[in-house]
Amino acid sequence: MKQQVEVDGVPVDYSGLTDQCREIVRLYVEHGCDPGYGWTMILSDSLRAIIAVDAETAAHLTQIYRWLVNHAPSQAWGSPDCVRAWMRAREAEQPDDDHEPECECVCVGDIADASGCPVHERGGATC
Repeated sequence: MKQQVEVDGVPVDYSGLTDQCREIVRLYVEHGCDPGYGWTMILSDSLRAIIAVDAETAAHLTQIYRWLVNHAPSQAWGSPDCVRAWMRAREAEQPDDDHEPECECVCVGDIADASGCPVHERGGATC
């Protein structure tokens, strides 16, 4: 995967994130994919992130926040309103036939088994 891309004409370098975090953040930043509750708390700059994320992500919160401050588009994070607006704006940019990034989840009913799926992971996303 490319470590650096341009988003809205600004270079975004993902190399400062762990492998676990990188794909979730990339899908959110580039495509406006809902990152799930825990990541929404991180992106919203909420202290609830501490209890809303898994242990591995929690262990890297300082690194994640440093990355957000230094590399993330400033409009993409900082409050719940910023996060919602970012997702809406990215959604509007997607062509209708290519709206959702492909995922590798196994759906049971309408609940995604997100194990290993960066699109639906950590969100209890519906398919």
